[in-house]
Amino acid sequence: MQTTAVEITLMDPDLHVEEFREIYRRAYQRLPRYGYRRDREINTYLHWLKKRAGGEFVVALVAEKPVGFMAVDSNWLTWTGRCLGEIHEIVVDPDYQGCGIGRQLFLAGLDVLRRSDHKKFELWVGEKNDRARAFYESLGFHCKGKWGRWVQMVREEN
Repeated sequence: MQTTAVEITLMDPDLHVEEFREIYRRAYQRLPRYGYRRDREINTYLHWLKKRAGGEFVVALVAEKPVGFMAVDSNWLTWTGRCLGEIHEIVVDPDYQGCGIGRQLFLAGLDVLRRSDHKKFELWVGEKNDRARAFYESLGFHCKGKWGRWVQMVREEN
């Protein structure tokens, strides 16, 4: 799909919780091993993401309609106690994938973390989610470790 006007903004997810829940559900339909399926589970997860993201998601809008979101955490502590910029979630509606919205969202999310003086970023991705892993690698992330079915990816800037 070609998209001409994409607006990236910060937004309280409660304003569009139903849309975010549906975007999340649709994005994970092909990857059920990694996502929540029930409304209650998704709602609980979205609430947790909101708390971790300081009350706002980075949101992609097309014609004022949410088509993707990203939750970043500028106060994440690693198992070793180090604070870094954590990317907890990024999802784009499948109807809008492949036209650069995910990249715009991701870069805006990194900017949010940079404003909190972070230079090291981390995320976890499903081990068999090859498309997402390739996407993160294209953005400068590399694999650092593995825990169960999850792969840890990191990026450090100077």
